[in-house]
Amino acid sequence: MSVIELRPAQVEEVCRVLSTSAGFFFTRQQLLFELMRRGVIADPGRDPTSATAAFEAALGEYERAHGELPQLIRPERLVDLPPPAELPPDVLDYSVRRVLVFDRLDTCLFFVCNGFHRRIEVGLVVWPDPGEPADGAAATTALPDADTDEPEGEEPDAGAAAAPALPTDPAAPGFPAHVCARLRQQMESRLTTEFFLVGDCSAESRAWRQRMHAMLRRPQVRVRDASLTFPWAFRLRLPVRATGRAPQRPESIPENHEWRGLLMVGSYALLQEMRPIRLLRWVYRRVARGAEDVGFG
Repeated sequence: MSVIELRPAQVEEVCRVLSTSAGFFFTRQQLLFELMRRGVIADPGRDPTSATAAFEAALGEYERAHGELPQLIRPERLVDLPPPAELPPDVLDYSVRRVLVFDRLDTCLFFVCNGFHRRIEVGLVVWPDPGEPADGAAATTALPDADTDEPEGEEPDAGAAAAPALPTDPAAPGFPAHVCARLRQQMESRLTTEFFLVGDCSAESRAWRQRMHAMLRRPQVRVRDASLTFPWAFRLRLPVRATGRAPQRPESIPENHEWRGLLMVGSYALLQEMRPIRLLRWVYRRVARGAEDVGFG
């Protein structure tokens, strides 16, 4: 892989384009893709992990030489603290009926830092994820067909089989921990809550959505898919790349799945390929309730 050389004029111009006059915060990956669009950095091709690592190393050197980029989101500096003690007690008693659940911490922080929850009444969380089963067994929760133009979901049946217990392991509290804890109480009290799963388009993200459907299933809980899909990537003209590697559990993708061919060769599309204002508006339009919500529409 060629050495990445970042020039101040290029980086400053890209930061202006991403943040705009509104001062949006952006992720490292959004910065990377904007530099790719301008031909400053080569496309990652079949090895996005190495390309991202090389860029982050080059960006670290750049910031040491020229100073930190003020609008850049830095998940590694995150400290998940409880709410300030001076908050009135009743603030923690408020319920949130709509929640966006993200598959990546940096995507969640992007929405938090850009005040998405101040434009539309939603919770923004990364829910605790147990990961793939240790024995490699296929998940048993069938996904609604998320590769469509609209979020899909099913109203839970009160007579359905009991869902697994909500995680209480303090080593996996979710983020923000106090919000996830409040949502657990809300779910156990059977307060009607709607969760929107927001993630990338890939076999890994599909497996994550399957796990989230299983973990969040409860009476009075509705889980919807608002993730990026191949049809949406094509409509938005986002690049669909491929690693050439089959997913870890190919048997989890049904033989009749419309996009099995793409998933089986490691094809993927990423939310952070979109610039900040475009990503905010796209998610807003997937979760907003018409005139009830005003914000990024």
